[in-house]
Amino acid sequence: MLHCNDPPDSWASLPVDCFDHFDYTFIPWNWMMNLSSVEANQKLLYRWNASADWLVESLGITASDTFALKDTLPLQYRFVDSDPLDSPGNRYSEVVAVSLLDQVPHRLLQIGTLFGSSRIRLRRRRNIETRGDIRASMEFTNEILLQIAGTIKARLGHLYLSAHLRLDDGHFANRSRDTVRLVWWRLLRDVLEFPEEFISQLEYNFTGGTTRTPPTLSDDALSFRLPHVQVPPSVSPQTWNLPCRRELHPEGDMMQLNIPLFISTDVSDPGNHPSMRILLDTFPCVFFLSDFSGEISSLDSLKSGYDGLHLKEFLIPFLDAIVASRAHEMVGTHGSTFSQFVEDVLWRRYHGYEIQQRG
Repeated sequence: MLHCNDPPDSWASLPVDCFDHFDYTFIPWNWMMNLSSVEANQKLLYRWNASADWLVESLGITASDTFALKDTLPLQYRFVDSDPLDSPGNRYSEVVAVSLLDQVPHRLLQIGTLFGSSRIRLRRRRNIETRGDIRASMEFTNEILLQIAGTIKARLGHLYLSAHLRLDDGHFANRSRDTVRLVWWRLLRDVLEFPEEFISQLEYNFTGGTTRTPPTLSDDALSFRLPHVQVPPSVSPQTWNLPCRRELHPEGDMMQLNIPLFISTDVSDPGNHPSMRILLDTFPCVFFLSDFSGEISSLDSLKSGYDGLHLKEFLIPFLDAIVASRAHEMVGTHGSTFSQFVEDVLWRRYHGYEIQQRG
């Protein structure tokens, strides 16, 4: 597939085998994270090819050696280590006991997807501990990304807040304003500890006189909140080395809002996204990863050893998440699995807390 990277001028269009060539690439898991503790207890096979032919040629596994659980619905299979009937609040069509899978004689168990924080429901202590060890090992440890994130953190002044906002696809795009509003409220109420009356008045002022009831967090969201570390009442602008987007709040309680806010997001032009306006109006010093073009230019020369593709665009979301996780406190997008990962694993690991498990 290397011929797809530099197509000759004679091509009127890309060949059929190059159509999705630039949509994905392969990197080894241990290039992004340290899995040595997992490998000490479980052999891992790094696979560079997802085809059935590779299974036959490399491992001698044929279709008759494979037991496949093929999903036909997004939420079809849930896997449990207890009684399948004891699965409260189950959104899945079918519940499968792990003990039954253990009895399958086939060499390969092929599962359609494990996506979803509640898809695997564990109740046995040993299984929970094993999952916790694996999940803790998913912390990004790539030195290139960590060095860039460290430089950005220093420019932000070390003491900053962050928001991880998923707004650009599917139902997240349809409810982007509500998502930003909830994050805005959580930053002011739960992180900066402003009283609700003060926040409601701010919202009224910033939204042109619109009065709305304060949002509430579900019991599930409350139970998974990050440990709270009180933010200093004011932060000197001399602690960060960047120009702010707005004039600083000059006095009173509003000065606490001068603290830098790093926003990690999937929208292409976040500074002009209409849903971002209330955050930009409230926090004078909002920064996005695109504000650090000099730092992220270090990624320009990285290429995949598998197919020669440039890695930068694939690594940007990971770098964005690392910078967000280095914040004093962060708030993520409710319902986003990636936000949950940043909050549950990256932020907690960096700040010295036990990771949060779900399911």
